[in-house]
Amino acid sequence: MQVSIIKPKEIDELIAENNRLKNENKRLKAEKKASISQKKFFENILNGIPSDLVVFDKYHRYQFLNPISIKDNTMRNWMINKTDFDYCKERNHPIQIAKNRRKIFNQVILEKKEISFEEKMIDNNGNVVWNFRRMHPVFNANNEVEHVIGYAYDITHIKKMKVDLEAAQKKAEVSIKAKETFLANMSHEIRTPMNAILGMSQLLSNIKLSKKNKMYLNGISKSASNLLVIINEILDYSKINSNKLEIEKIPVNLFEELNNCEQLFILKCEEKGIRLIKSISSELENTYVKSDPVRLNQILNNLVSNAVKFTKKGTVKLKIDLVKSTKDQLTIQFSIIDTGSGIPKNKLNHIFNPFSQADTSVTREYGGTGLGLTISKKIVALMGGKLSVSSEENSGSKFSFTLNFKRCKSPSIKKKKTLISSVTLNKKLKVLLVEDNPLNQLYAQSILEKHTKNLTIVNNGEEAIKAIDNQKFDLILMDIQMPIMGGLECTKILRKVKKIKTPIIALTANAFKEDKEHYLQAGMNSYLSKPFTEQELIHEISNIIGIKKTISFNQNTKTKKISFPPVMINLFISEMNKNIKLMEFHISENDIQSINRLAHKIKPNLSMFGLQEVIPLCLNIEKCTIINQAEIKKLISAISNMIKHLENDQSPKVLVH
Repeated sequence: MQVSIIKPKEIDELIAENNRLKNENKRLKAEKKASISQKKFFENILNGIPSDLVVFDKYHRYQFLNPISIKDNTMRNWMINKTDFDYCKERNHPIQIAKNRRKIFNQVILEKKEISFEEKMIDNNGNVVWNFRRMHPVFNANNEVEHVIGYAYDITHIKKMKVDLEAAQKKAEVSIKAKETFLANMSHEIRTPMNAILGMSQLLSNIKLSKKNKMYLNGISKSASNLLVIINEILDYSKINSNKLEIEKIPVNLFEELNNCEQLFILKCEEKGIRLIKSISSELENTYVKSDPVRLNQILNNLVSNAVKFTKKGTVKLKIDLVKSTKDQLTIQFSIIDTGSGIPKNKLNHIFNPFSQADTSVTREYGGTGLGLTISKKIVALMGGKLSVSSEENSGSKFSFTLNFKRCKSPSIKKKKTLISSVTLNKKLKVLLVEDNPLNQLYAQSILEKHTKNLTIVNNGEEAIKAIDNQKFDLILMDIQMPIMGGLECTKILRKVKKIKTPIIALTANAFKEDKEHYLQAGMNSYLSKPFTEQELIHEISNIIGIKKTISFNQNTKTKKISFPPVMINLFISEMNKNIKLMEFHISENDIQSINRLAHKIKPNLSMFGLQEVIPLCLNIEKCTIINQAEIKKLISAISNMIKHLENDQSPKVLVH
């Protein structure tokens, strides 16, 4: 046997290789240890994340799940390389869950973007669980989706909160609706007897009374009027809180508004022996701005009324000062300063609260709801300003607010002709009064019997239908809220079932605009709010079927006769004059939207009065996106021609040049 001899050099090489292998083994062990440590580090982090977190491979197989996603460790290990279909089958969950997840997973792979979704499940205890889930793609060096990270948040409490909030909102809406219904009913219940009180007072004022009895009557009228103010304040407060109070923007002369306010309180100040001083910056005396004259008056009247009420001697000053002026805008400060009783410092922060007075004795001495300042502050805010107060007890008060206005030109509107003060109805006019309140029946009867000998009174809608079945009427005056059958239900039956076309005027104690819109939609021709005066009732009747004045129109060589009461003709003339000037104003402002709206608004009136030939002009102007001077000129010319002939009581020709 031959023995090979290992050379020293080979021995050295073997020793060196052995050392290298030892070092490599040591390095691999160190790397493995580091890898295990790093894996453990990241697993600890992922396991510590307080949300459901998993990792999928590109085939939608689980590669990692943290304890939040599945608490059971055995189940969590079992899930590795399994799919959601395996999971749903194992846990007896609906297979649709797996299908939905697979569909979203495929979308993530295809679109290479994160997708989020909500998922509803039933837990082991039978409770509904909601999760907000996201699937996020992870890319390799070739921009291919290598893994997808899925994570989720339990949003069950948020869903429950949402349900609770929706329930609370519905409850609040029901509460608001109940409040509005209460206010509407309260308004009706108070306005109905108020109509009788004020009406009877008016009738009594026409009778010769002793000085003492006249004093009693004035007391009744004044108390009823004050109560009506309180009702209106409560309704205004309700509208503001329901976001139903709208602010207009039309040309307003500030100097005129100041004069109107002064005239309202000058006699009261003279009675109390105090001076009412008005002051307006000279630059504003002939200035027109865009504002809401009704609401601006309401604010000023409320504040001046309070100042007069609490001032026993000295002065009440109403100031309007120009703060800033530009080409298009004016900043104006309104101040009401008095030398009255003042407000204690500890009460200043509370006087704008609803139903609040500076002192409970104020209500006993002066009355009122404590809503005037609240309403004023809210209206000022709606107009873009802030109402503030400074005051010292026994030294008077100053209320002020600053508003920004857009300048505008004077509309130069002709003054309205005075409406006919005395209207005589046809004595043969057959009127049906549907009213359940005996006092209101008596009041209406006292008015109507002066004008017609054919008045029938019934107590509710059911009786009205029976009366109409037995005889024909020329006019129906319909109360709204009545027992057995109300006015709305009765009107709908008369219009839709009985096909009765007799004009119907609603006599309503409801003061909300939307209520009045319901009356017209039900088929009523008009409405009159309670309390109403004799003149208001007769004029409203005359607008529908009162004295007629015949006007002939020459249209396409055919004569068409249309009859209208004089009050309606006067109103048409004044409104059309106003609309012509407004049209010219909008042209000067290059306000095409306002021109469009105005053209749409005047169409029905022009059609009613026989100006059919200008309706196409209105339609064109209404749809224009730029101002068409030629067509507007034709329209204004035709309307002006009609007004001219109406004022002269001639037979106007419709002229379209």
